[in-house]
Amino acid sequence: NLANITYHGGSFAQDDAFGQRIKGINLGQDWETINMTDNTDFTLTGDLLYGNILYLDNFSVLHVGDNVNARLGLPGSVYRNRGVLDLTNGAYSLTDTSTISGDYIGAGQSQFWLNTRLYDDFSPTDMLIINGSSEGTTSIRVNVDPGSPGALTYNGIKVVQVDQDAQSN
Repeated sequence: NLANITYHGGSFAQDDAFGQRIKGINLGQDWETINMTDNTDFTLTGDLLYGNILYLDNFSVLHVGDNVNARLGLPGSVYRNRGVLDLTNGAYSLTDTSTISGDYIGAGQSQFWLNTRLYDDFSPTDMLIINGSSEGTTSIRVNVDPGSPGALTYNGIKVVQVDQDAQSN
């Protein structure tokens, strides 16, 4: 359980050279369940690998932007989000991605924050990729690129991709 902390890190094959932990705390890969609760503010600097469940409560934020392109979980795992999944942190980018290797469940006040350029169907944008299925409801907050000229789209700008069955809004 990670409760009421502000930290950065991820799951790395080994610690940084000379133990300096420049990338932050190494959580390793052997976690079955990770609970982020009570105003936890965690910034990933790499993947976050777990075997069963990642739970984020409605007071916590998981930052996955800053060109990290983090993978969350292992195949068959579940990400239960009641908080904020944030791709807007760190260096400004329109190409951050986060891939959930298992299933996604959005509940409560869950949110997904991203940057996008409003132009056409192929506009650069941050993206959430869910390799498993999804269910529940999650609000999406779009930070519009200030240089966006705006244009008519035919299919829309894809900001979420669900590879399996989607039962969500």
